[in-house]
Amino acid sequence: MTACGGAVSGIVSLVRLRYPTGDYRPFHELLASTPEIIEAHHVTGDDCFVLKVIARSMRDLEQTAGRISGLGPVTTSVAYSSPLARRDLSADLSADLGGQRGKPPTGRG
Repeated sequence: MTACGGAVSGIVSLVRLRYPTGDYRPFHELLASTPEIIEAHHVTGDDCFVLKVIARSMRDLEQTAGRISGLGPVTTSVAYSSPLARRDLSADLSADLGGQRGKPPTGRG
């Protein structure tokens, strides 16, 4: 992976994991020992977790997905491109809330 101006290049993929047990220790151990996993989200639906993985090569992705699949069935999607890789919402949220935290939005029109 190459850092260039704060960006990381590599093969970006989303790995969905169906985790069949309530014992999350092996999952947390995998997260701690796998630097290719840069995000992990507990989600609703058929899958239990969605993991964002950045791999150096397809072989690296295959090995990483293989390690993840040791915990349960996985589905891997590779990103062709990222037209919007990341958005900073902090300024937008502050402006939208306008100090109205906890109050319902008034609507725009």
